Amino acid sequence: MKKKSLKLHAQVAEIAFILLFPSVFYMLYSAGLGLNLPFLNWLLFFHKLFGILALGFGLLFVSNRWRWKGKKYMVLGFFCWFGAFVLGSLIYMLLYGLLLL
Repeated sequence: MKKKSLKLHAQVAEIAFILLFPSVFYMLYSAGLGLNLPFLNWLLFFHKLFGILALGFGLLFVSNRWRWKGKKYMVLGFFCWFGAFVLGSLIYMLLYGLLLL
């Protein structure tokens, strides 16, 4: 890999991680209002779990505080992020009636 493309990748990751915080604060605000899916609390649990793991991986990668930073851990972080994204999209569709279960 070229050093330049790796440096660009790191810069884009840092910007993406910083832009993540407004959405996290909005989700915490929504949770504080009592957002609840009566029969789908398991969905919210796994969304939160994947989200917390993805935030943890992101923080470790962006801050370069993890000496084992490597492709396999980044792939694991990506799958945590993707899981949180898919479950969050599903929650959104359920809340606004775009999907009925």
